[in-house]
Amino acid sequence: MLMDACPDCDAPYQPHRLGFRHCDACGLDLAAVSASIADPSALALQAHNEAVLDGRAVAWPHLHGTHPVAFFAIQLAIFRAIAAKNWGERVRAALHPSVGEIDLDYRTANPSIRSMTVSAAHGVMRGVSRLLRGWPFGLVGPCGEARAWASWIVPEEPGVQTPFALRRVLDTYLRPGSSNAR
Repeated sequence: MLMDACPDCDAPYQPHRLGFRHCDACGLDLAAVSASIADPSALALQAHNEAVLDGRAVAWPHLHGTHPVAFFAIQLAIFRAIAAKNWGERVRAALHPSVGEIDLDYRTANPSIRSMTVSAAHGVMRGVSRLLRGWPFGLVGPCGEARAWASWIVPEEPGVQTPFALRRVLDTYLRPGSSNAR
């Protein structure tokens, strides 16, 4: 179930307190609440990420042998691209036919990755999983369609290094004037 707050009183969901059945703030019977089911592709990516964190090698198709830190940095860059306020909307629109609506809901007034609801972060991870599928063209196609260029996906920030596996793809296909530019 994708829930981080009680649907009745909006209190944070804390299953370690009263268990999984009731909200510890208002007592709502959570068994009666309709559940949002996790997406299988996002769960597959999560299972792979957990295996990598346990020390196994990156085995994601077409990214075999990528250093784990680089693999997670690629995911974070893609996550940020999908969740971006302005041009991220174009990326989400390009992903819509394959992953459905990606709603960005936040628990605080200051939107950030850390304040996303569980279901919003899960929706973005559906998009990350889709863009990683068929690397690199799973990323290039929808981002090219959205005209999300390299500088939007990975803004140049002092002290931030883009993994080579991602930088090579961005420089080859997602720069104005590249083979994918229209």
